[in-house]
Amino acid sequence: MIGGAQTAGEQLVEVIGFVRQTEADEPLEGAEKHLYARLLQLLGGLKGDKQMLKESALQFHALLLEERWTQSGRAAIQRELGDSCRYADEWDQAEAAYREALALGGSDHDKVHLAECLLYRKQIDAAATEIDTVKRETLPRHEFADFVFAYAAIAIWSAKADRLTEAKTLLQALAPAEPIFNDRRLNLLLRVTETLASGTASGAAKADSTPKGGLATVAGFFEQKPNIAGIGFNFNAMIDYFARKKTKGEPGKSE
Repeated sequence: MIGGAQTAGEQLVEVIGFVRQTEADEPLEGAEKHLYARLLQLLGGLKGDKQMLKESALQFHALLLEERWTQSGRAAIQRELGDSCRYADEWDQAEAAYREALALGGSDHDKVHLAECLLYRKQIDAAATEIDTVKRETLPRHEFADFVFAYAAIAIWSAKADRLTEAKTLLQALAPAEPIFNDRRLNLLLRVTETLASGTASGAAKADSTPKGGLATVAGFFEQKPNIAGIGFNFNAMIDYFARKKTKGEPGKSE
């Protein structure tokens, strides 16, 4: 396993650099394209690099043009496209991608992110309506945390007492595994409590509840950053694959 974000970033930079250098002579094929798009998304997210996130989105767009996907596979690519756009603060494009994923049979977690997109686009009533359609009891632990954070943010922006009261209850009961998400929980709890007491959301409360790159990022952290969290997609295997390909292509070296 890679020990942390810095080491992960260094290895990702090397692998992505290799792919860019060799792609003209040795184009990526099949699953390699998907791996590369995911690696771009991961590094872009780690660095907060919007251009790289947009590049990953273009890669996912290209994948969607291929005919090989099942309906569920196409929904998954739309979801990943939505994630790249969301991390890059391209909320209209993210919304469109999540809607496509849902049309293809997506999950309740997609609804959470769709509600998040609507919130970031200042469509508060629409965001509230969407978040209310989520079957919260069916969500796995980390996806439920995303739901709670999105629900709380929508409650703050709406400033409606019933939503704020429910958000406060949800936040008090939530127990995130990672300190960074517990800090987010406590900050949202503070802002929800303040808004409930005053009856209006302050500028600071609104800003804290809608950080750049999105609020509902718990599941993405565990699914897409195993080098930090220790579980989820094996991005180490992806890095190793491209590293072996690089070694194979170097003069005097083989697998």
